[in-house]
Amino acid sequence: MSMCDGDPISPAAAKSRDKPWFGGREFVIIGHRGVAAHAPENTLRGAERALEMRVDAIEVDVRKSRDGFVLMHDSTVDRTTNGHGRVSSMSLSELRALDAGNGERVPRVDEFLEVIPPPTVANLELKVAEAAACLEGLKFDTRRLLVSSFHRAALASASRYETGARLALAIDRWSPETLVDFDQVELHFICMDHRAVTSRIVTQVRGAGLELLAYTVNSASRARQLREMEVLGVFTDDPVSVSHRACTLI
Repeated sequence: MSMCDGDPISPAAAKSRDKPWFGGREFVIIGHRGVAAHAPENTLRGAERALEMRVDAIEVDVRKSRDGFVLMHDSTVDRTTNGHGRVSSMSLSELRALDAGNGERVPRVDEFLEVIPPPTVANLELKVAEAAACLEGLKFDTRRLLVSSFHRAALASASRYETGARLALAIDRWSPETLVDFDQVELHFICMDHRAVTSRIVTQVRGAGLELLAYTVNSASRARQLREMEVLGVFTDDPVSVSHRACTLI
């Protein structure tokens, strides 16, 4: 989870809270980039490992290639594969020829969704506005789909597909202006850097009819602190350390 390409998102206005989602869990564990501490990020093996660790949701990053949609955090393939170049300028076949770590291939969005069984939620973080087109003709139970982005254009585009997916605004920090001038998109969640979360902010977010999800939390003690603040859940690279059992409040 980090800021993506393009202009920062405009603030948003909340529409409604949806607490029964995530199977009605009081606290939610979300695998970050699959499960980045245990498998190459944004790969099918990462998704499989996250499922083995019984996460409630799996977050991955989506970018548009020259002719499709793939899981990739960065704008280039340099950091996470054995290749070089911008994702947007490469074809699916070129991307699929790369090693994304331990022999894993760069997955298409549809391949990722195919391995996510109910009731697990799939979270697609759109890194650019053009990535919203991955929602067109999606063969997935969108009642289990969360679409997030740091950018207004990406969420606005996603909302136009009317898939029924939940939408989340990702931010680094909260301000009183965060929910201004975004009344055309129905938001359900705020995804926020855990280091900036306070009890007061949680109260303000929930008062706006939203739930707060905090990223990226790799300490069980910090996850428990956030749970005590009534944060709904956390993104983590390590669901072994940040598990439901480890996050139980005494």
